Amino acid sequence: MDKVYMVTIHYYTGSREDIEGIYSNQEAAEKHVAAIWAHPNGYAGHVYEVFLGEWLVKDEYIPEEAEQ
Repeated sequence: MDKVYMVTIHYYTGSREDIEGIYSNQEAAEKHVAAIWAHPNGYAGHVYEVFLGEWLVKDEYIPEEAEQ
């Protein structure tokens, strides 16, 4: 299944999420997010795996028992 990695940024707490970049390579996307988090202004970044229009948050973990 084809997928891409979408990088988003929050410029401040409560701000909307803006798309920063789209990558076909997961490592490149994760490096971009690391640079966002390292920014001195305190930005937050996330990587989403995008499959045919579905968004899955990569950096969140949901325990199996919570899914039931």
